[in-house]
Amino acid sequence: MKPERELATYIAARYPLISVVSTEYRRVQAAINAWALKKEREVRIWSCYSGFRGPDGSSPEDVLDPLAALRTIAEDSRPAVYVLHNFHPFLDATNPINVPQIQGLLELADVLKTLPKDRPKTIILLGPRLEIPPELQDEIAVISWPLPDGEDLKRSLDSVIGALPPKMKESLPEDLGPIVDAARGLSQDGASNCYARSFVLARTLDPAVISQEKKQVVAREGILDWIDATVALDDIGGLEVLKQWLTERKAAFSTAAKEYGLPEPKGLLNVGVAGCGKSLTAKAIASAWALPLLRLDVGSLFGALLGESEEKQRKALGVAEAVSPCILWLDELEKAFAGLASGAATDGGVSARIFGNILTWMQEKTKPVFVVATSNNVEALPPELLRKGRFDDVFFVDLPTATEREAIWRIHILKRERKPADYNIEALVKKSSGMSGAEIEAALIDGMFRAFSSGGEVADVHIQSALADTVPLSKTASDKIEALRSWAKGRARMASLPEEATNGEAERFASLEVN
Repeated sequence: MKPERELATYIAARYPLISVVSTEYRRVQAAINAWALKKEREVRIWSCYSGFRGPDGSSPEDVLDPLAALRTIAEDSRPAVYVLHNFHPFLDATNPINVPQIQGLLELADVLKTLPKDRPKTIILLGPRLEIPPELQDEIAVISWPLPDGEDLKRSLDSVIGALPPKMKESLPEDLGPIVDAARGLSQDGASNCYARSFVLARTLDPAVISQEKKQVVAREGILDWIDATVALDDIGGLEVLKQWLTERKAAFSTAAKEYGLPEPKGLLNVGVAGCGKSLTAKAIASAWALPLLRLDVGSLFGALLGESEEKQRKALGVAEAVSPCILWLDELEKAFAGLASGAATDGGVSARIFGNILTWMQEKTKPVFVVATSNNVEALPPELLRKGRFDDVFFVDLPTATEREAIWRIHILKRERKPADYNIEALVKKSSGMSGAEIEAALIDGMFRAFSSGGEVADVHIQSALADTVPLSKTASDKIEALRSWAKGRARMASLPEEATNGEAERFASLEVN
Protein backbone atom coordinates (compact mmCIF):
# COMPACT_ATOMS: atom_id res chain seq x y z
CA MET A 1 0.00 0.00 0.00
CA LYS A 2 1.29 3.44 -0.90
CA PRO A 3 2.19 5.46 2.23
CA GLU A 4 -0.20 8.24 1.19
CA ARG A 5 -3.04 5.71 1.08
CA GLU A 6 -1.95 4.17 4.38
CA LEU A 7 -1.95 7.58 6.02
CA ALA A 8 -5.43 8.37 4.70
CA THR A 9 -6.70 5.01 6.00
CA TYR A 10 -5.41 5.62 9.53
CA ILE A 11 -6.91 9.11 9.63
CA ALA A 12 -10.25 7.81 8.35
CA ALA A 13 -10.16 5.11 11.06
CA ARG A 14 -9.90 7.92 13.65
CA TYR A 15 -6.46 6.92 14.91
CA PRO A 16 -5.61 9.78 17.27
CA LEU A 17 -1.82 9.44 16.97
CA ILE A 18 0.17 8.53 13.85
CA SER A 19 3.95 8.29 13.71
CA VAL A 20 5.52 8.83 10.28
CA VAL A 21 9.15 7.75 10.20
CA SER A 22 11.08 9.68 7.58
CA THR A 23 13.79 12.28 7.09
CA GLU A 24 11.95 13.69 4.05
CA TYR A 25 9.94 16.29 5.91
CA ARG A 26 8.98 18.34 2.87
CA ARG A 27 7.87 15.32 0.84
CA VAL A 28 5.77 13.86 3.67
CA GLN A 29 4.40 17.26 4.59
CA ALA A 30 3.37 17.85 0.98
CA ALA A 31 1.42 14.57 1.00
CA ILE A 32 -0.31 15.55 4.25
CA ASN A 33 -1.17 18.99 2.87
CA ALA A 34 -2.58 17.48 -0.33
CA TRP A 35 -4.81 15.11 1.64
CA ALA A 36 -5.99 17.87 3.97
CA LEU A 37 -6.81 20.16 1.04
CA LYS A 38 -8.94 17.45 -0.54
CA LYS A 39 -10.77 16.78 2.75
CA GLU A 40 -11.05 20.47 3.67
CA ARG A 41 -9.10 19.95 6.88
CA GLU A 42 -6.80 22.57 8.32
CA VAL A 43 -3.13 21.70 8.85
CA ARG A 44 -1.09 23.06 11.77
CA ILE A 45 2.64 22.38 11.80
CA TRP A 46 4.67 22.59 15.02
CA SER A 47 8.40 22.55 15.78
CA CYS A 48 10.31 23.50 18.91
CA TYR A 49 11.99 26.27 16.89
CA SER A 50 9.03 27.90 15.09
CA GLY A 51 6.03 26.92 17.18
CA PHE A 52 2.71 26.49 15.30
CA ARG A 53 2.17 27.71 11.76
CA GLY A 54 0.16 26.90 8.66
CA PRO A 55 1.67 25.03 5.68
CA ASP A 56 2.47 28.38 4.04
CA GLY A 57 3.90 29.85 7.24
CA SER A 58 0.72 31.76 8.04
CA SER A 59 -0.95 32.20 11.44
CA PRO A 60 2.17 31.71 13.53
CA GLU A 61 1.76 30.87 17.22
CA ASP A 62 4.86 31.27 19.38
CA VAL A 63 4.38 28.04 21.35
CA LEU A 64 7.83 26.44 21.61
CA ASP A 65 7.45 24.26 24.70
CA PRO A 66 6.31 20.70 23.77
CA LEU A 67 3.94 20.39 26.72
CA ALA A 68 2.40 23.79 25.91
CA ALA A 69 1.99 22.64 22.31
CA LEU A 70 -0.05 19.61 23.45
CA ARG A 71 -2.25 21.85 25.58
CA THR A 72 -2.77 24.17 22.61
CA ILE A 73 -3.99 21.22 20.55
CA ALA A 74 -6.34 20.15 23.35
CA GLU A 75 -7.85 23.64 23.58
CA ASP A 76 -8.18 24.20 19.82
CA SER A 77 -11.76 23.57 18.68
CA ARG A 78 -10.98 23.52 14.94
CA PRO A 79 -11.02 20.23 12.98
CA ALA A 80 -7.39 19.93 12.00
CA VAL A 81 -4.36 17.74 11.43
CA TYR A 82 -1.48 18.65 13.74
CA VAL A 83 1.96 17.71 12.49
CA LEU A 84 4.61 17.71 15.22
CA HIS A 85 8.09 17.77 13.70
CA ASN A 86 10.86 15.91 15.54
CA PHE A 87 8.83 15.25 18.66
CA HIS A 88 10.61 11.94 19.35
CA PRO A 89 13.21 13.39 21.81
CA PHE A 90 10.30 14.41 24.04
CA LEU A 91 9.01 10.83 24.15
CA ASP A 92 12.17 9.12 25.39
CA ALA A 93 10.79 7.15 28.34
CA THR A 94 14.26 6.70 29.86
CA ASN A 95 14.38 10.41 30.68
CA PRO A 96 12.03 11.35 33.58
CA ILE A 97 11.75 14.90 32.26
CA ASN A 98 9.58 13.56 29.42
CA VAL A 99 6.85 12.12 31.66
CA PRO A 100 4.52 15.16 31.19
CA GLN A 101 4.70 14.94 27.36
CA ILE A 102 4.05 11.19 27.40
CA GLN A 103 1.12 11.57 29.79
CA GLY A 104 -0.17 14.51 27.77
CA LEU A 105 -0.24 12.52 24.55
CA LEU A 106 -1.90 9.60 26.33
CA GLU A 107 -4.71 11.80 27.64
CA LEU A 108 -5.02 13.61 24.31
CA ALA A 109 -5.43 10.27 22.54
CA ASP A 110 -8.46 9.47 24.70
CA VAL A 111 -9.98 12.87 24.01
CA LEU A 112 -9.37 12.79 20.24
CA LYS A 113 -11.13 9.44 19.87
CA THR A 114 -14.34 10.83 21.37
CA LEU A 115 -14.55 14.10 19.42
CA PRO A 116 -17.67 14.75 17.31
CA LYS A 117 -17.53 13.57 13.70
CA ASP A 118 -17.66 17.15 12.40
CA ARG A 119 -14.69 18.28 14.55
CA PRO A 120 -12.05 15.51 14.17
CA LYS A 121 -8.45 16.06 15.17
CA THR A 122 -5.40 13.95 14.37
CA ILE A 123 -1.83 14.26 15.62
CA ILE A 124 0.98 13.18 13.29
CA LEU A 125 4.46 12.75 14.74
CA LEU A 126 6.94 13.29 11.90
CA GLY A 127 10.59 12.47 12.50
CA PRO A 128 13.55 10.34 11.45
CA ARG A 129 13.32 7.88 14.33
CA LEU A 130 10.59 5.82 15.90
CA GLU A 131 10.18 6.53 19.61
CA ILE A 132 7.15 4.98 21.25
CA PRO A 133 7.06 4.78 25.05
CA PRO A 134 5.27 1.73 26.50
CA GLU A 135 2.32 3.87 27.61
CA LEU A 136 1.53 4.81 23.99
CA GLN A 137 2.16 1.53 22.16
CA ASP A 138 -1.54 0.79 21.73
CA GLU A 139 -2.38 4.32 20.66
CA ILE A 140 0.11 5.09 17.86
CA ALA A 141 -0.07 3.83 14.28
CA VAL A 142 3.33 3.69 12.58
CA ILE A 143 4.10 4.43 8.93
CA SER A 144 7.64 4.01 7.59
CA TRP A 145 7.66 6.38 4.65
CA PRO A 146 9.73 4.74 1.88
CA LEU A 147 12.24 6.49 -0.32
CA PRO A 148 10.80 7.78 -3.61
CA ASP A 149 10.24 5.19 -6.31
CA GLY A 150 10.80 5.66 -10.05
CA GLU A 151 7.51 7.49 -10.55
CA ASP A 152 8.20 9.88 -7.65
CA LEU A 153 11.71 10.60 -8.94
CA LYS A 154 10.40 11.20 -12.46
CA ARG A 155 7.88 13.75 -11.17
CA SER A 156 10.59 15.46 -9.14
CA LEU A 157 12.93 15.49 -12.14
CA ASP A 158 10.22 17.00 -14.35
CA SER A 159 9.76 19.73 -11.76
CA VAL A 160 13.50 20.46 -11.75
CA ILE A 161 13.65 20.57 -15.55
CA GLY A 162 10.65 22.85 -15.69
CA ALA A 163 12.50 25.43 -13.60
CA LEU A 164 15.63 25.40 -15.79
CA PRO A 165 16.57 28.28 -18.11
CA PRO A 166 15.92 27.49 -21.82
CA LYS A 167 19.66 27.23 -22.63
CA MET A 168 20.23 24.55 -19.98
CA LYS A 169 17.27 22.53 -21.24
CA GLU A 170 18.96 22.27 -24.64
CA SER A 171 21.79 20.20 -23.15
CA LEU A 172 19.53 17.60 -21.58
CA PRO A 173 19.55 14.01 -22.92
CA GLU A 174 16.43 12.89 -24.76
CA ASP A 175 16.04 9.75 -22.65
CA LEU A 176 15.67 10.64 -18.98
CA GLY A 177 15.27 7.00 -17.88
CA PRO A 178 18.98 6.55 -17.02
CA ILE A 179 18.83 9.73 -14.94
CA VAL A 180 15.95 8.38 -12.88
CA ASP A 181 17.65 4.98 -12.50
CA ALA A 182 20.85 6.67 -11.34
CA ALA A 183 18.91 8.55 -8.63
CA ARG A 184 17.19 5.46 -7.19
CA GLY A 185 17.92 5.07 -3.49
CA LEU A 186 18.09 8.81 -2.87
CA SER A 187 15.64 11.00 -1.03
CA GLN A 188 13.85 13.63 -3.08
CA ASP A 189 16.11 16.36 -1.68
CA GLY A 190 19.17 14.17 -2.17
CA ALA A 191 18.25 13.59 -5.81
CA SER A 192 17.78 17.34 -6.34
CA ASN A 193 21.22 18.00 -4.89
CA CYS A 194 22.73 15.40 -7.23
CA TYR A 195 21.03 17.01 -10.23
CA ALA A 196 22.47 20.39 -9.24
CA ARG A 197 25.97 18.94 -8.88
CA SER A 198 25.64 17.26 -12.25
CA PHE A 199 24.82 20.60 -13.89
CA VAL A 200 27.86 22.20 -12.23
CA LEU A 201 30.30 19.44 -13.25
CA ALA A 202 28.92 18.25 -16.59
CA ARG A 203 26.69 21.15 -17.69
CA THR A 204 23.90 18.61 -18.09
CA LEU A 205 22.23 15.71 -16.32
CA ASP A 206 24.85 12.95 -16.40
CA PRO A 207 23.91 9.52 -14.91
CA ALA A 208 27.58 8.84 -14.07
CA VAL A 209 27.88 12.02 -11.99
CA ILE A 210 24.58 11.33 -10.23
CA SER A 211 25.60 7.72 -9.44
CA GLN A 212 28.93 8.89 -8.06
CA GLU A 213 27.23 11.38 -5.78
CA LYS A 214 24.70 8.72 -4.77
CA LYS A 215 27.55 6.59 -3.45
CA GLN A 216 28.50 9.44 -1.13
CA VAL A 217 24.92 9.79 0.08
CA VAL A 218 24.65 6.06 0.80
CA ALA A 219 28.04 6.13 2.55
CA ARG A 220 26.96 9.04 4.78
CA GLU A 221 24.07 6.96 6.08
CA GLY A 222 26.68 4.63 7.63
CA ILE A 223 24.54 1.51 7.26
CA LEU A 224 25.17 0.28 3.72
CA ASP A 225 28.45 0.31 1.82
CA TRP A 226 28.36 0.98 -1.91
CA ILE A 227 30.91 -1.38 -3.47
CA ASP A 228 32.46 -0.66 -6.86
CA ALA A 229 32.39 -4.12 -8.44
CA THR A 230 35.28 -4.49 -10.89
CA VAL A 231 35.67 -8.27 -10.58
CA ALA A 232 34.45 -10.41 -13.49
CA LEU A 233 33.36 -14.02 -13.21
CA ASP A 234 36.44 -14.97 -15.21
CA ASP A 235 38.58 -13.42 -12.46
CA ILE A 236 37.51 -16.25 -10.16
CA GLY A 237 39.43 -19.49 -10.52
CA GLY A 238 37.12 -22.52 -10.58
CA LEU A 239 33.59 -22.58 -9.09
CA GLU A 240 32.31 -23.52 -12.55
CA VAL A 241 28.97 -24.88 -11.31
CA LEU A 242 28.23 -21.67 -9.42
CA LYS A 243 29.35 -19.48 -12.33
CA GLN A 244 27.12 -21.43 -14.73
CA TRP A 245 24.17 -20.98 -12.34
CA LEU A 246 24.80 -17.23 -12.26
CA THR A 247 25.23 -16.95 -16.03
CA GLU A 248 21.84 -18.60 -16.57
CA ARG A 249 20.24 -15.91 -14.37
CA LYS A 250 22.04 -12.91 -15.83
CA ALA A 251 18.86 -11.52 -17.40
CA ALA A 252 16.64 -12.58 -14.50
CA PHE A 253 15.39 -9.05 -13.79
CA SER A 254 14.68 -8.16 -17.41
CA THR A 255 11.27 -7.52 -18.90
CA ALA A 256 11.77 -10.49 -21.23
CA ALA A 257 12.25 -12.82 -18.25
CA LYS A 258 9.08 -11.51 -16.65
CA GLU A 259 7.09 -11.94 -19.85
CA TYR A 260 8.47 -15.47 -20.12
CA GLY A 261 6.86 -16.21 -16.76
CA LEU A 262 10.04 -16.43 -14.67
CA PRO A 263 9.99 -15.22 -11.06
CA GLU A 264 12.70 -12.85 -9.91
CA PRO A 265 15.47 -14.76 -8.10
CA LYS A 266 15.67 -14.20 -4.35
CA GLY A 267 19.36 -14.85 -3.79
CA LEU A 268 21.92 -17.44 -2.82
CA LEU A 269 23.90 -18.51 0.22
CA ASN A 270 27.58 -19.38 -0.18
CA VAL A 271 29.00 -21.43 2.68
CA GLY A 272 32.40 -23.01 2.96
CA VAL A 273 36.08 -22.58 3.62
CA ALA A 274 37.42 -19.08 4.25
CA GLY A 275 39.43 -17.50 1.46
CA CYS A 276 37.97 -19.62 -1.34
CA GLY A 277 36.04 -16.97 -3.28
CA LYS A 278 32.69 -16.56 -1.53
CA SER A 279 32.99 -12.80 -1.06
CA LEU A 280 34.67 -12.38 -4.43
CA THR A 281 31.63 -14.02 -6.00
CA ALA A 282 29.34 -11.29 -4.65
CA LYS A 283 31.42 -8.65 -6.43
CA ALA A 284 31.54 -10.72 -9.62
CA ILE A 285 27.74 -11.12 -9.68
CA ALA A 286 27.23 -7.36 -9.53
CA SER A 287 29.76 -6.87 -12.32
CA ALA A 288 28.38 -9.65 -14.52
CA TRP A 289 24.77 -8.57 -14.07
CA ALA A 290 25.62 -4.83 -14.27
CA LEU A 291 23.80 -4.10 -11.00
CA PRO A 292 24.74 -1.94 -8.00
CA LEU A 293 26.36 -3.83 -5.12
CA LEU A 294 25.39 -2.80 -1.58
CA ARG A 295 27.11 -4.43 1.38
CA LEU A 296 25.26 -4.67 4.68
CA ASP A 297 27.28 -5.29 7.81
CA VAL A 298 24.53 -6.78 9.97
CA GLY A 299 26.56 -6.06 13.09
CA SER A 300 26.42 -2.32 12.35
CA LEU A 301 22.62 -2.37 12.73
CA PHE A 302 22.76 -2.73 16.48
CA GLY A 303 22.50 0.58 18.33
CA ALA A 304 22.46 1.58 21.98
CA LEU A 305 19.18 3.50 21.95
CA LEU A 306 15.79 1.85 22.28
CA GLY A 307 14.34 1.20 18.83
CA GLU A 308 17.51 2.39 17.07
CA SER A 309 18.49 -1.06 15.79
CA GLU A 310 15.10 -1.77 14.27
CA GLU A 311 15.06 1.66 12.63
CA LYS A 312 18.52 1.11 11.12
CA GLN A 313 17.40 -2.24 9.77
CA ARG A 314 14.26 -0.75 8.21
CA LYS A 315 16.31 2.05 6.68
CA ALA A 316 18.94 -0.30 5.24
CA LEU A 317 16.39 -2.58 3.60
CA GLY A 318 14.43 0.46 2.40
CA VAL A 319 17.52 1.86 0.65
CA ALA A 320 18.20 -1.53 -0.96
CA GLU A 321 14.63 -1.69 -2.28
CA ALA A 322 14.81 1.89 -3.54
CA VAL A 323 18.07 1.20 -5.40
CA SER A 324 16.72 -2.05 -6.86
CA PRO A 325 17.38 -3.91 -9.00
CA CYS A 326 20.57 -4.44 -7.03
CA ILE A 327 22.71 -6.98 -5.21
CA LEU A 328 22.58 -6.92 -1.39
CA TRP A 329 25.65 -8.59 0.09
CA LEU A 330 25.35 -9.98 3.63
CA ASP A 331 28.90 -11.03 4.53
CA GLU A 332 29.83 -13.50 7.29
CA LEU A 333 26.32 -13.83 8.69
CA GLU A 334 27.41 -16.11 11.52
CA LYS A 335 29.19 -13.21 13.25
CA ALA A 336 25.98 -11.23 13.55
CA PHE A 337 23.59 -14.02 14.56
CA ALA A 338 25.81 -16.54 16.34
CA GLY A 339 24.52 -15.47 19.78
CA LEU A 340 20.87 -15.38 18.79
CA ALA A 341 19.79 -18.03 21.29
CA SER A 342 21.03 -15.99 24.27
CA GLY A 343 20.00 -12.63 22.79
CA ALA A 344 16.89 -12.20 24.93
CA ALA A 345 19.00 -12.26 28.06
CA THR A 346 21.80 -10.04 26.76
CA ASP A 347 20.11 -7.45 24.52
CA GLY A 348 16.43 -7.54 25.36
CA GLY A 349 15.60 -9.59 22.27
CA VAL A 350 16.87 -7.00 19.77
CA SER A 351 18.94 -9.61 17.88
CA ALA A 352 15.93 -11.90 17.55
CA ARG A 353 13.74 -9.06 16.26
CA ILE A 354 16.35 -7.92 13.74
CA PHE A 355 16.85 -11.49 12.57
CA GLY A 356 13.11 -12.12 12.31
CA ASN A 357 12.56 -8.91 10.36
CA ILE A 358 15.31 -9.78 7.89
CA LEU A 359 13.93 -13.31 7.42
CA THR A 360 10.42 -11.98 6.82
CA TRP A 361 11.73 -9.43 4.33
CA MET A 362 13.74 -12.08 2.46
CA GLN A 363 10.67 -14.29 2.22
CA GLU A 364 8.14 -11.64 1.21
CA LYS A 365 10.11 -8.91 -0.59
CA THR A 366 8.60 -7.86 -3.90
CA LYS A 367 11.39 -5.56 -5.07
CA PRO A 368 14.19 -7.03 -7.25
CA VAL A 369 16.89 -7.25 -4.57
CA PHE A 370 19.16 -10.27 -5.03
CA VAL A 371 20.63 -11.29 -1.68
CA VAL A 372 24.11 -12.82 -1.64
CA ALA A 373 24.93 -14.15 1.82
CA THR A 374 28.21 -15.75 2.87
CA SER A 375 29.19 -17.82 5.88
CA ASN A 376 32.37 -19.58 7.00
CA ASN A 377 30.63 -21.41 9.83
CA VAL A 378 27.20 -22.58 8.79
CA GLU A 379 26.64 -24.47 12.05
CA ALA A 380 26.51 -21.11 13.85
CA LEU A 381 23.62 -19.91 11.66
CA PRO A 382 20.04 -20.19 12.93
CA PRO A 383 18.25 -23.07 11.14
CA GLU A 384 15.41 -20.74 10.08
CA LEU A 385 17.79 -19.00 7.70
CA LEU A 386 18.34 -22.20 5.72
CA ARG A 387 14.66 -22.94 5.20
CA LYS A 388 13.45 -23.27 1.62
CA GLY A 389 12.20 -19.98 0.21
CA ARG A 390 14.85 -17.75 1.80
CA PHE A 391 17.37 -18.46 -0.97
CA ASP A 392 17.09 -19.92 -4.44
CA ASP A 393 20.06 -22.17 -3.72
CA VAL A 394 22.81 -22.93 -1.22
CA PHE A 395 26.31 -23.55 -2.57
CA PHE A 396 29.26 -25.12 -0.80
CA VAL A 397 32.65 -23.61 -1.67
CA ASP A 398 35.49 -26.00 -0.84
CA LEU A 399 39.26 -25.74 -1.16
CA PRO A 400 40.23 -25.48 -4.84
CA THR A 401 41.01 -28.60 -6.83
CA ALA A 402 44.23 -28.94 -8.85
CA THR A 403 42.51 -27.59 -11.96
CA GLU A 404 41.15 -24.65 -10.00
CA ARG A 405 44.52 -23.94 -8.39
CA GLU A 406 46.08 -23.77 -11.84
CA ALA A 407 43.46 -21.22 -12.89
CA ILE A 408 44.03 -19.24 -9.70
CA TRP A 409 47.80 -19.11 -10.22
CA ARG A 410 47.36 -17.90 -13.79
CA ILE A 411 44.83 -15.24 -12.78
CA HIS A 412 47.04 -13.76 -10.05
CA ILE A 413 50.23 -13.90 -12.11
CA LEU A 414 48.49 -12.04 -14.94
CA LYS A 415 46.99 -9.61 -12.46
CA ARG A 416 50.51 -8.58 -11.46
CA GLU A 417 51.55 -8.10 -15.09
CA ARG A 418 53.66 -11.26 -15.37
CA LYS A 419 53.38 -14.11 -17.86
CA PRO A 420 52.27 -17.52 -16.55
CA ALA A 421 54.50 -19.14 -19.19
CA ASP A 422 57.54 -17.80 -17.30
CA TYR A 423 56.72 -19.96 -14.27
CA ASN A 424 56.45 -23.67 -13.56
CA ILE A 425 52.70 -23.63 -12.99
CA GLU A 426 52.51 -27.42 -12.61
CA ALA A 427 55.00 -27.33 -9.73
CA LEU A 428 53.22 -24.41 -8.09
CA VAL A 429 49.91 -26.29 -8.31
CA LYS A 430 51.41 -29.30 -6.52
CA LYS A 431 53.15 -27.19 -3.88
CA SER A 432 49.91 -25.32 -3.11
CA SER A 433 47.79 -28.42 -2.53
CA GLY A 434 45.36 -27.79 0.32
CA MET A 435 45.61 -24.02 0.03
CA SER A 436 42.77 -21.59 -0.50
CA GLY A 437 42.73 -19.00 -3.25
CA ALA A 438 43.53 -16.26 -0.73
CA GLU A 439 46.53 -18.23 0.53
CA ILE A 440 47.80 -18.74 -3.02
CA GLU A 441 47.57 -15.00 -3.70
CA ALA A 442 49.33 -14.23 -0.41
CA ALA A 443 52.15 -16.67 -1.28
CA LEU A 444 52.66 -15.02 -4.66
CA ILE A 445 52.84 -11.56 -3.05
CA ASP A 446 55.24 -12.88 -0.40
CA GLY A 447 57.44 -14.29 -3.16
CA MET A 448 57.42 -10.96 -4.96
CA PHE A 449 58.53 -9.16 -1.79
CA ARG A 450 61.40 -11.62 -1.40
CA ALA A 451 62.48 -11.07 -5.00
CA PHE A 452 62.11 -7.29 -4.72
CA SER A 453 64.26 -7.11 -1.58
CA SER A 454 67.02 -9.08 -3.33
CA GLY A 455 66.92 -6.77 -6.35
CA GLY A 456 65.77 -9.35 -8.88
CA GLU A 457 62.63 -10.42 -10.78
CA VAL A 458 60.30 -12.80 -9.01
CA ALA A 459 60.97 -16.40 -10.00
CA ASP A 460 59.77 -19.89 -9.09
CA VAL A 461 62.32 -20.16 -6.31
CA HIS A 462 60.92 -17.10 -4.52
CA ILE A 463 57.32 -18.27 -4.78
CA GLN A 464 58.10 -21.85 -3.77
CA SER A 465 60.06 -20.57 -0.80
CA ALA A 466 57.03 -18.55 0.27
CA LEU A 467 54.81 -21.61 -0.19
CA ALA A 468 57.11 -23.69 1.98
CA ASP A 469 56.74 -21.18 4.82
CA THR A 470 52.94 -21.07 4.54
CA VAL A 471 50.85 -23.11 6.95
CA PRO A 472 47.45 -23.36 5.22
CA LEU A 473 44.08 -23.24 6.90
CA SER A 474 43.51 -26.84 5.82
CA LYS A 475 46.09 -27.85 8.43
CA THR A 476 45.36 -25.36 11.22
CA ALA A 477 41.58 -25.81 11.01
CA SER A 478 41.23 -29.27 9.48
CA ASP A 479 38.50 -30.33 11.94
CA LYS A 480 36.34 -27.31 11.08
CA ILE A 481 36.77 -27.89 7.35
CA GLU A 482 35.80 -31.54 7.67
CA ALA A 483 32.74 -30.52 9.69
CA LEU A 484 31.76 -28.11 6.91
CA ARG A 485 32.15 -30.83 4.31
CA SER A 486 30.07 -33.20 6.38
CA TRP A 487 27.32 -30.58 6.72
CA ALA A 488 27.33 -29.85 3.00
CA LYS A 489 26.64 -33.46 2.03
CA GLY A 490 23.01 -33.57 0.95
CA ARG A 491 22.35 -29.97 2.03
CA ALA A 492 24.16 -27.85 -0.54
CA ARG A 493 25.21 -27.84 -4.16
CA MET A 494 28.90 -28.06 -4.91
CA ALA A 495 30.16 -24.79 -6.38
CA SER A 496 32.97 -26.63 -8.21
CA LEU A 497 33.11 -29.46 -10.69
CA PRO A 498 34.53 -32.74 -9.36
CA GLU A 499 37.62 -34.03 -11.10
CA GLU A 500 39.89 -37.04 -11.12
CA ALA A 501 42.81 -36.12 -8.90
CA THR A 502 45.37 -37.45 -6.50
CA ASN A 503 45.53 -36.88 -2.76
CA GLY A 504 41.95 -38.07 -2.31
CA GLU A 505 40.32 -35.07 -4.03
CA ALA A 506 38.14 -37.19 -6.32
CA GLU A 507 36.93 -39.30 -3.41
CA ARG A 508 36.25 -36.20 -1.36
CA PHE A 509 34.09 -34.62 -4.07
CA ALA A 510 32.27 -37.86 -4.74
CA SER A 511 31.29 -38.06 -1.10
CA LEU A 512 29.78 -34.56 -1.28
CA GLU A 513 27.38 -35.16 -4.17
CA VAL A 514 23.84 -34.09 -3.39
CA ASN A 515 21.43 -37.03 -3.25
